[in-house]
Amino acid sequence: GVSSEELSDDRDIFSLGLDSVNAMNLIFGLQDAFEIQFATSEISFENFRTVSGIVELIKRKQEELQW
Repeated sequence: GVSSEELSDDRDIFSLGLDSVNAMNLIFGLQDAFEIQFATSEISFENFRTVSGIVELIKRKQEELQW
């Protein structure tokens, strides 16, 4: 596991050992938890590289649902 001290908002989570299989599990879990659907174009290294990037993407998706 990773301690909270190691995981800052802007830390590259792939450098902490996240691999592609776990990244897909994370994506599916986020979609379920937040009741959102990521477009294929949104599933990118840049969007899921950091906690802050993931948070921003989730916020955008939730705003889209409000329209």
